[in-house]
Amino acid sequence: MVIYLAFFALSLCFIYFYEKTQIKFFMLIGIAFPVILAALRSDVVGTDVRVYAEQLFDMAVSSNSFNDFTRMHWYSVWRYKTVSEFEIGYVILVYVCAKLHSFALLLGLTQFLTLYPISMVLDKYKKRYSGIMTIGLSIYYLLFYNMSLNMMRQWIAMAMMLLAFQYFKDGSNKYFIITFIIAILFHKTAILGLFIIMAYKFLNKKSGTVVLKTVQNTYDLKKILLLCLILIIFLLTISNKFRLSLINAFHFSEYATYIDGEVTLSLNQLVVDIPIIFLLISIWKFRKNIVDNYFYVFCIFSNIFLSQLASVMAYSSRISLYISVFKILIVPVYISSMSSKLQKYISLLGVIMFYLLYWYYTYVINGIDATVPYVFTSFK
Repeated sequence: MVIYLAFFALSLCFIYFYEKTQIKFFMLIGIAFPVILAALRSDVVGTDVRVYAEQLFDMAVSSNSFNDFTRMHWYSVWRYKTVSEFEIGYVILVYVCAKLHSFALLLGLTQFLTLYPISMVLDKYKKRYSGIMTIGLSIYYLLFYNMSLNMMRQWIAMAMMLLAFQYFKDGSNKYFIITFIIAILFHKTAILGLFIIMAYKFLNKKSGTVVLKTVQNTYDLKKILLLCLILIIFLLTISNKFRLSLINAFHFSEYATYIDGEVTLSLNQLVVDIPIIFLLISIWKFRKNIVDNYFYVFCIFSNIFLSQLASVMAYSSRISLYISVFKILIVPVYISSMSSKLQKYISLLGVIMFYLLYWYYTYVINGIDATVPYVFTSFK
């Protein structure tokens, strides 16, 4: 357990130095610590390491060619799995690392392909929000790092989707398309990012008003769009038929079993959002000063609703992760937008302490994602 916290602290120290000095070397060293920790872990750290990463790697080592590798299969639990079932981006990554005979390289690159895009996104905001990289990566480490040691393919996809979103926002269409395609090549559920980008596009329209003649009242168009989008997400959460119809419409029927069922209130999923709600209330008076305020509010409430799908099946909550990842950005933006330094420091301390307890309860006590205790690999 301690090794995680030590590596998190060392990483954040160098990230902090980078933000103060703008020396890229400090950022690279900061990123290196969690990447090395991921690379040197045993195959018992992270459930999916043994489920598919190690299996794919061993077959790639023994294969005669890439085509030969993609045709291989193995028996897993109750059925045969073939290499071709997995996204081509991850398959290529495994094959390259296997031919270099380094499983540690595979695990390390997997974390690098997750952490570096997230760092790139946060780095784009450093001039506007002080300390955004240090705070944002603190949130990533405490909420998501251990999870990323298990859900490796999806976390690469989510990180790339977050970077693609930023390119879209900046108007860099070429880089948006390239990065978004890369995300899908590692996990096809990254297509969900299109809906997030559409929501951002709707909420980023120029300010306007709507007049209802029957009551002679004027309403902010963005507020109406925000309420409509949140209502759609709410219906998606509570209506099983609505969920299944969308799954079938977009040809994701293979994932239907993950969301097929009635939703009940899951308090565990609500707890993690308590700090976000607290921050939203704290900056409410100043929300208009935040550039993407409406989009952030959409992310907060959409995540609250969609996370309740975990009551259907644990895997169902993975859908909400594509929105939940924006907490890495929302938390530092909200804290930086507070009016006084004292309020910022108290809020930051409160959030970090809360998520430190959450990290301990989730990953240490409950053993979620099977990452604690940390075990070093044995090089042969």
